[in-house]
Amino acid sequence: MKNRMYSACTAALLAMGVAMPLAAFAQTTTTTTTTTTASADDKSATTQANMSTSGLVSKYTTLAGSSANSTSLVDGLRNGKEVTLTAKDGTKTTFTPPTGKMGNGEINIALSLAEKMMAKDSTLTLSSALTGTNGVLTMRAAGQGWGQIANSLGYKVGDLVRSPKATAAHDATKRPEHAARTARAERVERAERPEKPERPEKPERPGR
Repeated sequence: MKNRMYSACTAALLAMGVAMPLAAFAQTTTTTTTTTTASADDKSATTQANMSTSGLVSKYTTLAGSSANSTSLVDGLRNGKEVTLTAKDGTKTTFTPPTGKMGNGEINIALSLAEKMMAKDSTLTLSSALTGTNGVLTMRAAGQGWGQIANSLGYKVGDLVRSPKATAAHDATKRPEHAARTARAERVERAERPEKPERPEKPERPGR
């Protein structure tokens, strides 16, 4: 009787010992599937928006308030470290990007979007436009793609990363005078096309 009870207990313990590692393994495998990768549109956008670090510092000096602020901003976003922005009155604002390290193309898109947000809402500061509740970097850290973030703010990533010359040319095609010139050119072209000569009538055959 004792042997039977011992065997039953041993079997139960062995079953539990096998089940626990299997459960732990199953739990481990399910958690690894949550990793996401950048979409093709995101990669294309960041490639188009890519520029040198010095170019980014120069481009966003006015937005950041000074060259020193812009340098701290770009460096902090690139390396995922604390950014310090100093106002003209000496007040300092610091924040750490929630996104971690970013590439230059991503930095360009993020700062372009922040700049657009601040132009629409004068109460926004640069730090709140980036890391506020609805900030650009906050949305990015939550897993949203650049296209999603831009669309939610009423913009297109392509318009943000287009060069100034390309933007000017693109905007020119939307102007009324451009459309009028195009219409006139089409009318002139049609008017100048020579008309096809009429075919000569066939002479009647003489009666037999």
